[in-house]
Amino acid sequence: MIDAPVLERVRQNLSQKDVAQKMGVSVSTISRMEDSADVDLRIGDLMRYASILGFKISLMVDNTA
Repeated sequence: MIDAPVLERVRQNLSQKDVAQKMGVSVSTISRMEDSADVDLRIGDLMRYASILGFKISLMVDNTA
């Protein structure tokens, strides 16, 4: 994951456990998301994570091959 959300989580004094509890997932799930190690990351999880931190996710699909 990009550093900005992790830095914002820290700035807001939120632990991975805090975010995990708000999302209803395990701390290891948050750790994998933040380390870009979650091969099964769902857009919904990413959107919830971002929302907790006050971020908005935009998704663009482009077919310019």
